[in-house]
Amino acid sequence: MGACLAASPLSAGVHPLSSPSAAFSWPPHPAHLSTRRRVARRSRLSAVTVADLLNDVLSHRERERLGAGADEGQQDVDREPGRLPALPESYEFGEVVDREALLRRNVDDGIVAVVSHREAESIVDSYHSLDGPSEVSVTVDLGLREMRLLLSEEGVALLDHPDRILASWEELGDIVDRGRKGRGGCYELVGDGEHKPQRVASISESTGRQAALIPPLTDNGAPTMLLAGFAMHRVVSDSSASPASKRRSSPADDPLATARDRKRRKDREDRQKRRTRGRTRPSDDGSMEPWKDTMRKLESLGPGGVMGRVLDICTGLGYTAIAASREEGAPAVLTIELDEVSLDMCRRNPWSRELLTSDKITMLRGDASELITELPDESFSVVIHDPPARALCKEGDLFGEVFYSELYRVLRRGGRLFHYLGNPDGREGPSLYKGVMERLSQQGFWSIRKVPRAFGLVARK
Repeated sequence: MGACLAASPLSAGVHPLSSPSAAFSWPPHPAHLSTRRRVARRSRLSAVTVADLLNDVLSHRERERLGAGADEGQQDVDREPGRLPALPESYEFGEVVDREALLRRNVDDGIVAVVSHREAESIVDSYHSLDGPSEVSVTVDLGLREMRLLLSEEGVALLDHPDRILASWEELGDIVDRGRKGRGGCYELVGDGEHKPQRVASISESTGRQAALIPPLTDNGAPTMLLAGFAMHRVVSDSSASPASKRRSSPADDPLATARDRKRRKDREDRQKRRTRGRTRPSDDGSMEPWKDTMRKLESLGPGGVMGRVLDICTGLGYTAIAASREEGAPAVLTIELDEVSLDMCRRNPWSRELLTSDKITMLRGDASELITELPDESFSVVIHDPPARALCKEGDLFGEVFYSELYRVLRRGGRLFHYLGNPDGREGPSLYKGVMERLSQQGFWSIRKVPRAFGLVARK
């Protein structure tokens, strides 16, 4: 590699960054970053490798500009995520969510299990295949666990309380019919024998928005949340993405890709398999489901994965916070949510249970555009900004320059940002991505690039 660099424009004095005394400006001019393509063509290095080299050079120059006499304590904070500034214990513009209270509410409500319309259909089919009342093992909680139940002539009951009917056959039949008509949902089974199956849905007291859990399109698995008519996760087939997006997202299609690039991608895929083993069920038809959508966001951060403290903006159902907390390199995750109806959906969603039990996760409720002003400078190594549709972001501007400047402030030097924006090939995609990339660059972010597979972009500080 040294021989290749010796013949490259970087070492030959063509590029302004080649000389230690060369003038330096921050953020780097786009012409500086475009050098990676010229170097890649002339020296046969991959574009990714050259980008990494330029990133190292620019980071070194930034440290020189800020002052070579920085104390060792500050350098240790930059290197060691565990020594990042402490977070506040209380907040003026929000509050820490009492997760234990949410868990206790589930117990007080007597919720035994949650079933989708597919699981209800499976229970009905099991009953029709039996000669009489029998104990059977059925799948509940959208594929997360199995449960022994009594199937009697009256309906489904608990083994230790056969007189308490969780759901009659007529009620389960109605759930199945709704699913066949395209109105599928998730339903709570209450163990007191008095309540009918309740659909997991609610209305926000503060915003008036309706929310409901919707199971995956093709199989059991992590549900998505329908909020005011907007799905909070991608649930459409990957085949709907344009061929151009697929080509851009694959290093194998890059003529400059090297064995190192292919190895990095294979390592990422292997890590994803280890993280999701036993937690998700594979989809045979290539369809997108919420957990797969979440993992693509984390993979977009690069080969190193999630390292250091994480800020997750817009909790939703908490899948991003859960996935980040499972990373060995993430000591803590702070997640912010505005609407209490989303927290209620988390409480009632079996796939969000880890959000309420993980020791690594802290939940805040409040407007992220206000709460972020109370967070210390350079207090996070990774920021995942996953806002809902812009039509739902009326309480705070989560796409403006002021908010982006706060993201830059709380992110440590060398930290990474993932920003979800939606389909880059959609009707508003090109203009939306262009505007966001320009505003991020104006605040000091650099190495900004689209990640079509994750429907977003990544940037570095």
